[in-house]
Amino acid sequence: MALKALEVELRQIELMAKLTGQLNKVPQVNFSLSPEYVQFMQVLMRVLEPYPEVREAISQALLEADAATKGGGNGRNGEQNEYL
Repeated sequence: MALKALEVELRQIELMAKLTGQLNKVPQVNFSLSPEYVQFMQVLMRVLEPYPEVREAISQALLEADAATKGGGNGRNGEQNEYL
């Protein structure tokens, strides 16, 4: 009887966690860690080497997009630009 009560309680806690957003079983894919993406970024930055203003603008836009998806800042506080 106690095990049944615990099972019901566990399902209730899991449902509450899903409803409040504390539990998210949706898989998340971070393609920016894939070798293909890293290679693409390296090629892009190399091609843009003769155009430093464009390169900086693209790098900043990518950093801001990354920060926005993580809920962080915009990366303009003296941080090193990781794409350069």
